[in-house]
Amino acid sequence: MHKTEPRKAPRATALAAAGILAGAALGAGAAQGPSDWQFNAIVYGWLPSVSGDLRYDRPRAGDGFTVDAADILDDLQFTFMFTLEARKGPWLAFTDVIYLDLEGDKSRSVSLPEGGSIELFDADVSMSGWLWTLAGGYNFWRHDGSWADAFAGLRLFSVESDAKLTGVLGRERKASVSDDIWDGIIGVKGRFALADRWFLPYYADIGTGDSDTTWQLAGGVGYTFHWGEVALLYRYLQYDQGDDKLLQGVSFGGPMLAVGFRF
Repeated sequence: MHKTEPRKAPRATALAAAGILAGAALGAGAAQGPSDWQFNAIVYGWLPSVSGDLRYDRPRAGDGFTVDAADILDDLQFTFMFTLEARKGPWLAFTDVIYLDLEGDKSRSVSLPEGGSIELFDADVSMSGWLWTLAGGYNFWRHDGSWADAFAGLRLFSVESDAKLTGVLGRERKASVSDDIWDGIIGVKGRFALADRWFLPYYADIGTGDSDTTWQLAGGVGYTFHWGEVALLYRYLQYDQGDDKLLQGVSFGGPMLAVGFRF
């Protein structure tokens, strides 16, 4: 359900959980031995472009409108991302936190629910939100530096979006939507080892819940150092909430540079 007021609690919960895992990782950094916990902290930069439609309902006004996100949301204002992973034997747990802030201000046409479109002098649209994944899994295959993990967990997309449309006659339409989208996910991730410390990382998940479907793919190439690794990947994430919700087949895709530290 769309909400007119932002909900802060899930975001605080996500950050608190990530902070607890970070503290546990730092506290266990001196642990040694093959049966002890091992940790991997990854910081990365992801520069996604956006495609799909954003649907805004205005219950009090009795109408709504749809905006093409690819046409307008092209200005990345701020981003913050990291991953923490813990392993003990074949078992693992990880959390991934992303904050994205995008906006755009362009002249475009938008679709109307009654059909047709209106030509705009200006469309001012912004979207920001936290993407938080928390999952646990099991390493089911490992051979000569290659491995594959199966996992299951939850992903939260706490999103806010505002739109202001100005028509040719000065008519304005405004809408503000905030939603906390919870989905259960399952997936697989791992790497294929190549010669001379090179490897091919991969990640895939699919889920449903508050979304009709959500899925994510990532893959690329990386290099291992004695302290960790560096990888260059392409990452793609898609959400589809259904015909009457904000995210109409909205996807985020772009290159990602990741640096991982083992301890």
